[in-house]
Amino acid sequence: MPFAPLNSLLDLCCGTGAAIQALEGLYDHAVGIDFSRGMLDVAGKGAEKRAVDFVLGNALSLPFKRSFAMIVSFGAFGHILAQEQPRMISEISQALKPGGRFVFVTSEMPSIRSRSYWLSRGADAATQIRNWVLKPRFDMYYLTFLLPEAKNLLEDIGFNVQVHRPFPKPFERLRLVVATLESS
Repeated sequence: MPFAPLNSLLDLCCGTGAAIQALEGLYDHAVGIDFSRGMLDVAGKGAEKRAVDFVLGNALSLPFKRSFAMIVSFGAFGHILAQEQPRMISEISQALKPGGRFVFVTSEMPSIRSRSYWLSRGADAATQIRNWVLKPRFDMYYLTFLLPEAKNLLEDIGFNVQVHRPFPKPFERLRLVVATLESS
């Protein structure tokens, strides 16, 4: 799905900055935010040649108000616990300009009979055991922020949500979600 050029983009939980690089040419200025200094160090390599800033910060406490035309996040929702998701969406809504879009990829819950369901649940159990034994905690869970719950949460906070199915096999289960913040 093509998007019109943007003046401002935020990559939420940007990691190594891969999304910002992939979307280069779509924005005039981009910001990547992540709570990992190591990830930001990798993301910043070569960024001086682009209109990009990288910020150490938390998706649950964004330092931006009405700053971005689009916020994207890819592959980071496993770090956000289910009880923290409403706060994350609230922070995103505060960082977007009116009419701004939050774009991400998710899916629906796989069948309980599927291999992917049981592999994901096994990885989640291993993470919980790891966190009981080792400190500091490391939260990375699978099958989080899925449809239809994510859509409902976004709509409850004031987004108009469109779900697209643009991906071919073997990724046909994935959905591209474009949530537009309603102008107030």
